Amino acid sequence: MNISLYDLWWLQVVRGISAIAFGILILVWPSATITAVAIIFASLFALYGVTDIISGIHGMTKHFSSILRVFLGILEIGIVIFLFKNAGSGLTLALMGLLMAVQLLVFAVVLIGAAFMADFSAGYKWALGLAGAVTFFVGITVARAPVVSIATVIFVLGIFGLFVGPIEIASGFILKSERDQLLKELES
Repeated sequence: MNISLYDLWWLQVVRGISAIAFGILILVWPSATITAVAIIFASLFALYGVTDIISGIHGMTKHFSSILRVFLGILEIGIVIFLFKNAGSGLTLALMGLLMAVQLLVFAVVLIGAAFMADFSAGYKWALGLAGAVTFFVGITVARAPVVSIATVIFVLGIFGLFVGPIEIASGFILKSERDQLLKELES
């Protein structure tokens, strides 16, 4: 074993402390968390919108699809304005939930399509198809209750931090103990 990997035991402890801190912040200040998520989400859409508009305008003389890209960019900028105006509200959660639902449904179609079209073994095709069906079900569930779905994801992340943080800290100290043991063995 490479002893230098054990020298980084403290990184596990830092990860664990960070996970616990974020878990507590999420659970103690859920509205601030929702606002922060909305701002980050809006920032990503702002970047997408600007790049889609620029690339669409740049390619307008060459491809008709560039016009669609400009419209997509304008739609994304509209989403940004909406998210910034309503950051932290139920409307923001609903929009994020609906966008998540659309992403899940598109992913489900891709998985199911790959199951039918790809040149894989029958077992793998069944696995892809089953994953697609489950993803489709989750997408429909999120679409039916987008606010609850996003709020649940945020809550689960908070709980995740509180449970995984101590495990990360413990694993860091286990690495430290193993490192110390290896150093003792090397010295003798």
